Amino acid sequence: MKRVIILFGILLGFSKVWAQEMYTQSYSDKNGLPDNEVFDIHQDKRGYLWIAGNSGLVRFSGNEFKSFTSPGQRMPALADMQAMADGSLWMHDFGDRIFVLNHDSLKYFPIPEQVGGGFPTLASDPSGTYLWIAWNSKILLYQTSKPSLIKQFPIKTNRSIYADKAGLWVSSESAFVHINKQGEQHVFPLKNVRDVQRKLTDKVFFMERNGHVYAYLRSSKELLVLQSGQFIPTNFGS
Repeated sequence: MKRVIILFGILLGFSKVWAQEMYTQSYSDKNGLPDNEVFDIHQDKRGYLWIAGNSGLVRFSGNEFKSFTSPGQRMPALADMQAMADGSLWMHDFGDRIFVLNHDSLKYFPIPEQVGGGFPTLASDPSGTYLWIAWNSKILLYQTSKPSLIKQFPIKTNRSIYADKAGLWVSSESAFVHINKQGEQHVFPLKNVRDVQRKLTDKVFFMERNGHVYAYLRSSKELLVLQSGQFIPTNFGS
């Protein structure tokens, strides 16, 4: 995680915007921000900025910072915020616990299923209705409006996941897997990529652009694109 200083731009005067100047203010632990190590930022419909970092969850109103905690926290740090359609924010600590913010109240969300393998990774679907939770050996699918478990999938993963409309992309041991909400799994091999198993122990970033699915391998800085049922290296940047 990188240490960052947050910059907030506030546009002064919304009428005749073209005639106004942009005002910026830098915040750090020297002037209100609880910690310089920040993992996620989300702005809600009311305009508040929610900041998840090494010191926990903080709300910034534009004037002041307010911290939010839960009795269920065993450590302060929170990350991986996911904004849902009902206005809730889901996140995890750096143990194995899930937390949800609803109506400005942060609560521990216990997972009854036996899971393990370090802290999880979260991904919300584009509609903001479904939340995927991935551990090293299991993935859970929840509906969050009235939190309920829909399905669970036993699959080994490095916790690199990406949710699309149809389901979830997962980085598994030696290939990428797409899981739909009905539980069907489709395997997509990596072609012309050396030492795949070692590379897939590190973080993979998925994204969609112009109708294509891409995967970026952090360990080797390779960008792959899905073509004809397999991921192949692109010539991006060459």
